[in-house]
Amino acid sequence: MVKHCSFGTCKSDSRYPDKLNGAKFIPFPKPKTNLEKCMRWIALCHRPQDQLNINKITKDTYICTKHFVNNDGPTTDYPDPFDAKSGELKKARHLPLRQHSNLFVENAACKNVPSLRLIVQVHYK
Repeated sequence: MVKHCSFGTCKSDSRYPDKLNGAKFIPFPKPKTNLEKCMRWIALCHRPQDQLNINKITKDTYICTKHFVNNDGPTTDYPDPFDAKSGELKKARHLPLRQHSNLFVENAACKNVPSLRLIVQVHYK
């Protein structure tokens, strides 16, 4: 199967390995499994809507490693490619560890009855 890069105006093609300069092809994130990442990559590719959108993403949609830090592909610090328009690279925002806390919340209808308080456990992701 021939692989083409979906990034911006990149013309990387697996039929011409001498022009790849060691670059590899990374499968595009699939909308069914990772919609948020797929939408982010589509936006960063800056292709016209009729060329690249959610409906066009298949198992054969790729982006070459030329568009990532050190031409290595996604890393934990830089999971997304460069922005095709500005050439900007954004570092990943690591989410804080999950925290738990118990909060006491009074039921509005039973405000005067202290024994009818609800304990709500709040989870932060």
